[in-house]
Amino acid sequence: MTEWVPVESMNYCKANLKTGNPIIVEDLLTKEKVNTDKWSFEGFDKDGNEIKFVCEYIEGKKDKSGARVKLLRYIKKS
Repeated sequence: MTEWVPVESMNYCKANLKTGNPIIVEDLLTKEKVNTDKWSFEGFDKDGNEIKFVCEYIEGKKDKSGARVKLLRYIKKS
């Protein structure tokens, strides 16, 4: 059985809204942290289809739930 090991984490920090970079990305191996307004990952799903994940902060905008940061999954359009 394959064991999954976390190597990167991403979280939202409301206190960093003032800087415009409320997303904190941490390399769990080196412990290096980066504050940013956008994080993305490009790869493949289990069926071999290309996918992209984007987590982005849009300044001044909230959705109905009050969220300021959302994770979206993209697929290539045919």
